[in-house]
Amino acid sequence: MPSLSLNIPVISDDTLLSISDTSDIPTLNANLLIGIPGFNSGVQIPNLTKGFSLNLTACHLNLSQSCTIRPVIPDGIYSIRMESTYQNVTYNVWYNHLKTSSFLKLYYEKLNLINLNELDKTFLSEMYEIKTLLDAAISQVEYTNDAAKGMSIYNYALTKLNLIT
Repeated sequence: MPSLSLNIPVISDDTLLSISDTSDIPTLNANLLIGIPGFNSGVQIPNLTKGFSLNLTACHLNLSQSCTIRPVIPDGIYSIRMESTYQNVTYNVWYNHLKTSSFLKLYYEKLNLINLNELDKTFLSEMYEIKTLLDAAISQVEYTNDAAKGMSIYNYALTKLNLIT
């Protein structure tokens, strides 16, 4: 039986939301609806064809009035739904995606503090714990569909990350 699927990679570019089609439906004419955290309405992207690959900016998501610059797309839970009809059957797929790009950008900036000549095991341990907490937050949102628990873990990890100097 044909199915719809998407790839929504974790990226450290905080100005993009990347989404690509990985469906096995032979001919795809899909509509994508993206729910944005903190907003009541979403963005619809119609008439997507098989194998599409999107790198969406804040402008595409109606988060910015200006499309000449690429502002940060905020971290949070994005509800992404794709629908397509094939051979008179409607297929749907729905994902909750915890966008963590700004978190990762800060995480990588903190990792740049590593000095191999004066390796601080406490720093490494704290960074490992923070990354594990981030992975747990993603797991809660994307695999167990517990958005509240996922965001609670995310916020705790972000607080710990902000304390690293």
